[in-house]
Amino acid sequence: MKQQSPLEGGMWLRTVCPSCNNLASRYDDSYGNFSQRLSRHLPRHPLSLPTMNGVPPIALAPGRVARSVLHGMVAIAPSFSVVHPEFLDALLADGEGIALPEGLRLRVALTGDRYCRLASAYHMHRVLGERQDYEAFAEIYFRPLAWVLTGGRGTLGDSVFDSEGWGDATDWVRYSRESWRADLRDLVRRLPTVLHPTRRVDRDEWLGLGGPTSYVLEGFQPS
Repeated sequence: MKQQSPLEGGMWLRTVCPSCNNLASRYDDSYGNFSQRLSRHLPRHPLSLPTMNGVPPIALAPGRVARSVLHGMVAIAPSFSVVHPEFLDALLADGEGIALPEGLRLRVALTGDRYCRLASAYHMHRVLGERQDYEAFAEIYFRPLAWVLTGGRGTLGDSVFDSEGWGDATDWVRYSRESWRADLRDLVRRLPTVLHPTRRVDRDEWLGLGGPTSYVLEGFQPS
């Protein structure tokens, strides 16, 4: 997340102190490189390359990418400091061996939608037709990637992330900051192209539930 013009490649917030923002910025380049490599694999891109179950053969530094994502999620989900203070302390200490709190999973997918969204602490339930749950402790939709930190299992129906086969990036933050994997296909089994529930044709079948700690920032990326 950059504190310059959002047209330079990121959604940005003024919700973290300078020292935390400087720490997070150490990993933005790794995330940016990963994002640029993935962009050519979006549907209808003229340079799209062969994939396996939607997962393209590209290199990344999973530990650095995960840190970039999670620092952004901490900025939009202040309840981290209350619900999971030990994880937040470990993330800010920036050492090795960081792990997400038990029960939380980091899911990732591709999105070609210009719609972008930062949000936290809310649920959506599909109450008509097929029963589905979308639980977001924090989420980032910014083309070409969608990230959701979720509790995993659905409460009223199947988890959208499981039924749609989102990639599971929960363990990425465990990787060393210096570790590179040559192939994304070694890290996730699938990487589907998705839309946020509010952007789907069945939007009227979904019910959203939020609270006083729910945050939503949304907009559209330039074409």
